[in-house]
Amino acid sequence: MTPLAAKILADYPDLKNRIIAGGAAVYPPTMGYDVVRGVGGSWAYVKRGDASRTVVPVPAIPEFRKRIELQHGWYKAGYLPLDPIGSTMDADALRKEGFFPIKLHTHPPGDTVDMEVAYGQGPWIAEPLMDPVLDDTTSSMTAICASSKNPERALMFYELMSTDAEVWRTFARGLVGKHWVWVDKDKNVAGFPAGVDSTNSGYTPNTDWMYSNTFLAPYKSAAQVGSYEETEKGNARAALPMPGPFIFDPKPVSAEMAALDTVYKQYYDPLYYGLVDPADPKAGIDAWLKAMKDAGLDKVVAEIQKQLDAFVAANPGIFK
Repeated sequence: MTPLAAKILADYPDLKNRIIAGGAAVYPPTMGYDVVRGVGGSWAYVKRGDASRTVVPVPAIPEFRKRIELQHGWYKAGYLPLDPIGSTMDADALRKEGFFPIKLHTHPPGDTVDMEVAYGQGPWIAEPLMDPVLDDTTSSMTAICASSKNPERALMFYELMSTDAEVWRTFARGLVGKHWVWVDKDKNVAGFPAGVDSTNSGYTPNTDWMYSNTFLAPYKSAAQVGSYEETEKGNARAALPMPGPFIFDPKPVSAEMAALDTVYKQYYDPLYYGLVDPADPKAGIDAWLKAMKDAGLDKVVAEIQKQLDAFVAANPGIFK
């Protein structure tokens, strides 16, 4: 990806500091590590294939250091934004103007068409950086508020969203004939009416992934036809992450977790976005690791390991 970014900058110097956006370059799952859920800041990982399931803090991962070095090199070369700490929505907004042609993110098969619709730019080419892992089971963001006055009806609505394609389409895409039309109903392909696009339809949330069962969605282009089957195949062959469905309970080390959260916020983002040299003695990776240890890292890792080992021992069938 580095020579690609270099070529883009050489050919389009006006894109300096607006070429790459997204965090996959330093995303531990692309380095072969699975996150331990329930750990604030997601700094605890287990190396994929490690039968002992040894918990490793992210600044101690050798591959992480190499990726931070890569990210810092990208920053110095002018591929990353000068002030990248903030919402990825800023980069997405600028993509509509032709900036940030490289995006590092999580996308399902066929999603390049969604990107073309969202940004009005394309075509996009997607390449996977890792094999699928059953890592995140909350990505639809559907939940019932604890203070709901009628949680049963809310759940019934979610069930309807997951089973009735017409309800799903109305909620996610709007009114047929006004906000969208069938392009090829037999192949489940929809598009915009004549003279309408994402900028003037009046209803283009473009957040299908939030709306429950996205397999009910019509395709946005004939080029997407068959991508649902590809996604289902990927889901079927996805590996169980090393910690399985284990979720850490931080209560026994709550004081240390609070201290570690403060340290995480101080060091992680500047390193993550390439702003800091990982070898910097005051703000680099070694300084971060020392600060975590001073905040009680070893005690917390020992507690995570204890709980994870107990969970694996109590649920042998899950980890066969």
